[in-house]
Amino acid sequence: LHADPAVAVASPNYMNYPLTVPPDPKYLSQWSLNNTGQPICYIPGTSNAGCYITHDGTSQGAVAGDDIHAQSAWDVGGPLANTGAGVIVAVIDTGVDYSHPDLVGQMWDGLLPGTATPAADCPPLLDSNMNPISPGGPPSLHGGCDITDGDNDPAPAKFIIESAHGTHVAGIIAASWSVNATTGGIAGIAPGAKIMALQVLQDDPIAAGTNYGATDADIIGAINYAALNGATVINMSLGRTGCCENPLMTTAVEAAIAKNVVLVAAAGNGGNDGVGDNNDLAANNVWPGNYAGVTATAPGFITVAASDQADVRATFSNYGVASVSLSAPGVNIGSSVNVTDESSTVKSAFGCTPAQSPCQGWALESGTSQATPTAAGVVALLRGAEPLLTPAQVKQRLLDTGDPLGGTCYTASGKRLNAFSALSAIAPTTATCTPPPIATVLTASSGTKQLGCLATWLTEDWLPRSALDPLRRVRDVLWRQGAWGRALVRAYYRESGRIIAWLESARAAAGRAQELPHTAAI
Repeated sequence: LHADPAVAVASPNYMNYPLTVPPDPKYLSQWSLNNTGQPICYIPGTSNAGCYITHDGTSQGAVAGDDIHAQSAWDVGGPLANTGAGVIVAVIDTGVDYSHPDLVGQMWDGLLPGTATPAADCPPLLDSNMNPISPGGPPSLHGGCDITDGDNDPAPAKFIIESAHGTHVAGIIAASWSVNATTGGIAGIAPGAKIMALQVLQDDPIAAGTNYGATDADIIGAINYAALNGATVINMSLGRTGCCENPLMTTAVEAAIAKNVVLVAAAGNGGNDGVGDNNDLAANNVWPGNYAGVTATAPGFITVAASDQADVRATFSNYGVASVSLSAPGVNIGSSVNVTDESSTVKSAFGCTPAQSPCQGWALESGTSQATPTAAGVVALLRGAEPLLTPAQVKQRLLDTGDPLGGTCYTASGKRLNAFSALSAIAPTTATCTPPPIATVLTASSGTKQLGCLATWLTEDWLPRSALDPLRRVRDVLWRQGAWGRALVRAYYRESGRIIAWLESARAAAGRAQELPHTAAI
């Protein structure tokens, strides 16, 4: 038609559909899915104890449109064409309340995908002689495993705020629609997906005290179990800060990616001061989140920072242009919780009477723990819509199609997740943020101790100090040349420590006094 002189303009005759709106009453408060500028805090029937005051100092700082565009994403290709159907999402966390009204029917059936073949039994605990000391059991009973205790009941032993974390995460990903439409409830991003609950954090955080947490061994076991039994998305809203990369976990992550699994992890929520830290710095590395910056695992690993209702990085959210992939909404996110074993005061905040059991409700929570399942839910939508995409292609699609954010870049992509664009496979968007000062960009791609920068060290004996400024300018130019330039800069920082250590060793062997390298960065 374009060649026909009688035709002035030709265009495809696109199909249009009504945008799907979930029936769940609390959906209207789920700004992360559809931000109309609505006020978020103090929603009737929801505990708002976790309400986070946004960047403008109020709870009303929302900007319409600053969301993941879920309504449009669900309908790409037809009304409600994308729900994540057939996708199993492993939630490695505190366990999941599988009896919660929003999660009944959303749990994994314990079968290998597309078959009637039972998955492997939950791994039992073993004694020092490798003899089982716990029952293990089939995961079909409750849709997962308790890796910590070695049984097939992945629900927390006590239903309190701390142990509700995994239930909240699971609801963000795959809470059912309409089942709870008249009494409350939220809408999951991928309601067609199924949750494989893998408990690794302690059953009873209060009783565990300082031992509350998850060991690397249990997380590795959960990753291996998920990858071997049909999960194609793993959500890890947990982590530890600082030294060091665990080579056994690296192997588990690599093996999972090789088995077609996309892993999504939290960037972390800063230190005790509640202010986000730069994960690119070795002292601030958050594992497993920093695997997004490790060469061997980066292609299928997504690490997520948290943004608020106005696309501003949450003050608590960690960041890193080398180690954090993108941002997603993680402030004032409503989802499912069970607080049956809490005090009467806490239960009343959830609309329960003191004697009511169970007390299953909904709460607003903020953290990269909430941003991570937001991204994992979109990954489930994409894996359901395009199952032939590799983990690397899934990650790249999300990075390419995010909404560019202004200001200073705080993730590798400089973008916020956009589900509609990812499902539509739009042309890659261009980041508009300004790169941060390069001196703070130290790669997190190995567990090697950062000993300093090679050029700075060389000025102690071989180069004049005046040479540093020209070298820094060269570095800054390289950084702004795109991915290849940033890769060179990161490689420089990564290898500086090894080269310095080798030179120091050689100098000492030659009989010269060994000196400690300076830590000034180039």
